[in-house]
Amino acid sequence: MSTGALRSENWFQRLVEHSADVIVLLDAGGLVLYASPAIHRLFGHTVEAVLGRVAFEFVHPEDVSYCRATLLDLVIHPDTVRRFEFRVLHGNGSCLNVEASGVSRLEDEAIAAVVVTFRDITERIRMETELRQSQEMLRRNEAQYRALVEQAADAILVADSAGRLIDANQLACELTGYSHAQLMQLSIADTYPPEDREMARDRLHSIGVGETSRSERRVRRFDGTDVAVEISLKRLEDGRVQGILRDITARKQVEDRLRWLTLATEQSPASVIMTDGAGLIQYVNPGFTVMSGYQLEEVLGKSPRILNSGLNDPAVSQRLWAAVKSGQVWRGELCNRKKSGELYWHSSSIAPIKDPDGHIINFVAVQQDITDRIEAEVALREQDARCRRLVESNILGIGFWDSSGAVSEANDEYLRITGYTREDLAAGTVNFRAMNPPEYESATTVAIMAAENGETVPPWEKELLRKDGARTPVVVGIAPLSERRDQGVVFLLDISQRRALEGQLRQAQKMEAVGRLAGGVAHDFNNILTAITGYCDLLREDLSPGHPGIDDVVEIRLAADRAAGLTRQLLAFSRQQVLEPRVLDLGELVHNLDRMLRRLLGEDVDLVTHVNPALGAVKADPGQVEQVLMNLAVNGRDAMPEGGKLVIDVRNAGIDSAFAASHAGMRPGAYVLLSVRDSGTGMNEATKARLFEPFFTTKDKGKGTGLGLSTVYGIVKQSEGFIDVQSELGRGSTFTVYLPRVEEAVESSSTDAPPDGVACGTETILLAEDDATVRGIVSSVLTRAGYRVLTAKSGAEALLIAAEYPRPIHMLVTDVVMPGLGGRDLAMRLLLARPGLRVLYMSGYTDDEVLRRGIVERTSAYLRKPFSPDLLLRKVRAEADRVP
Repeated sequence: MSTGALRSENWFQRLVEHSADVIVLLDAGGLVLYASPAIHRLFGHTVEAVLGRVAFEFVHPEDVSYCRATLLDLVIHPDTVRRFEFRVLHGNGSCLNVEASGVSRLEDEAIAAVVVTFRDITERIRMETELRQSQEMLRRNEAQYRALVEQAADAILVADSAGRLIDANQLACELTGYSHAQLMQLSIADTYPPEDREMARDRLHSIGVGETSRSERRVRRFDGTDVAVEISLKRLEDGRVQGILRDITARKQVEDRLRWLTLATEQSPASVIMTDGAGLIQYVNPGFTVMSGYQLEEVLGKSPRILNSGLNDPAVSQRLWAAVKSGQVWRGELCNRKKSGELYWHSSSIAPIKDPDGHIINFVAVQQDITDRIEAEVALREQDARCRRLVESNILGIGFWDSSGAVSEANDEYLRITGYTREDLAAGTVNFRAMNPPEYESATTVAIMAAENGETVPPWEKELLRKDGARTPVVVGIAPLSERRDQGVVFLLDISQRRALEGQLRQAQKMEAVGRLAGGVAHDFNNILTAITGYCDLLREDLSPGHPGIDDVVEIRLAADRAAGLTRQLLAFSRQQVLEPRVLDLGELVHNLDRMLRRLLGEDVDLVTHVNPALGAVKADPGQVEQVLMNLAVNGRDAMPEGGKLVIDVRNAGIDSAFAASHAGMRPGAYVLLSVRDSGTGMNEATKARLFEPFFTTKDKGKGTGLGLSTVYGIVKQSEGFIDVQSELGRGSTFTVYLPRVEEAVESSSTDAPPDGVACGTETILLAEDDATVRGIVSSVLTRAGYRVLTAKSGAEALLIAAEYPRPIHMLVTDVVMPGLGGRDLAMRLLLARPGLRVLYMSGYTDDEVLRRGIVERTSAYLRKPFSPDLLLRKVRAEADRVP
């Protein structure tokens, strides 16, 4: 071998040994003939370990077949370079990826060896694998990103760094109304309304890399309408801008509704309360504060029961909570109590609020103050109740009519007054116009027309035709109904009883006037009769026995006595006679008169008496009561000319307000009733109207004076009683006398016998009498009896005489009624100056204060005119001798 060849071989050997790749020589069967030192560094095998071994032992089992086929190919095709990759087993058991480059070498037309160069490509394979995996991942991520973008709930826009759109999802197209191609011709700013585009460009340019800008704006759609969006713009690292647009139209509407709801809640006059699920207050609006007086901080966390007034029905509260806890809305009215303690009513609506799972998390109560309405309803109910009580009280007859006069509704009093029934009302036969007598038709028509014009017609008196055709006097009032001009209400007040009472009152006033006239006449007559009887007695005393004039004097005296009897009856009628009352038993009085009454009535009259054994007492003049009973009995007998039955009933009675109101002059109270009922002819209304008038009689001429019943009337009235008459023609008459009942014990009767002999004396007597005739006879009688008489024609003159008379005056004899100063006042003044003075009153009638309504006190000395000289002297003597 030449030196050059040797150097070349050495150089090649050094190159192979220091090569970074592994170089191996194989024979045609794959036996290792040579391996460079790099095999240990790369594959972990020593040269010695691999020489003489088959190379396939160091190949990954899965790649052996592939390597054998490649080696065979190299053997078959010498001088052809083959590159292939496979896996080699490392000495530490791991697997390496290698890239081999092989070529076969021929020597003498035979394969000398196969040269294979190995290069470790494990890291490259790893990187390629990772790259391939990364690219696959990118492809998958891009697909996922696209899917996410398309499936996103928001519109997504992508723009380049200048803001020109380069991508958009389907929602962005739907939101803006543009197609994808149309959007790709726009910038982000072009999607804004024209007035906002400059601002959008400025904002877009101001966004730095990684920065995000969020705002709420309007987007101008392709059709020119605007849509509210929430837009988020972010600049990516590569300068692009990603925009996410969310349609917030619905949210805006909700927010607007919520804002208006909040505004309405805050400004609402209604009270709004929200509680949690446990019923504790979380929120109240200002309306709650106004309504209840509580501030939010005072009720926060507390139960609404702090407002409970305690007046609500517990059953209502139970139904309320049962409803809302079951998820229902409760509506009703409740009464609460304010912070001040004042009560208020409210209509309340309480509703539960549920979460998505159906659980109740809150309660909301809306309350409207209805106190005014409730108070108005209460007032209306009270007014309605008052009106109903008025209608049902039947104080007035009330009927509702239409323009034709037909009465559709009426109370019982209206039907009673008009005589119609409920059946008539239901049948529609009750007509207000049809009840008018002809003479009232015009006035009634005018009144109805006024009511139809909305006017209230003042009440007026008229007569109505009842259903039976009878007339009844009424007071009528007509008024319109406010809601209907063609309907009205008519008020009827039955005044038939009032008319009767007015008649009674007029009769009583007439009797009073007649009584005063009769009393005045009787007084004058008594003065005259006093003189006549006095002078007759004096004249008879002066005439000698057998004188022819004595008989004339006696006749004059008898005529005067008859005249005195008439005047006493007139005084009884006029209630101006003097009564001497005492507490007596009417039953005993009737029993004592029984025999006399039977003789008086005759055998053809059956007398029956009924006396209540528990009869109360009365205070009256027994003689006057006897006269009442006798006169009524005689009146009953005269009404039964062919005989009959007379019933006297004596019992206790009570008069109530209703009965007293229907009888003029009566007063409610406890009474003893004396009733005289006959079975006689009875009386008509005309006769009853004049029954008690003096000198009125239905008897034939010469058979009665007409003073009997008038005397009864006067005595009863003067005894503070009342008399009632019930009579019908052919059915007899009943006279009922009511005398006030007293609780005092009955007094026993006693009669003092007059003293014998002539009563004379020597005392000084002051005589005051305004009638000259009476003054003269009294003075003459007293002077003849030995008395010293000082005469005065008036009370004033008597005072003057008494003041000037220096000696004692033992007695004052005075008329009760005199012009100027009356007898009582005269006596009172003289008694002040002369305390021991005796007083004797005389009068033809007595209505002076000294005689309590005409009834003499038992301690008073009184002489009734006309009187005889003998009676005068006895009275004077008795008073003069009376022990003080």
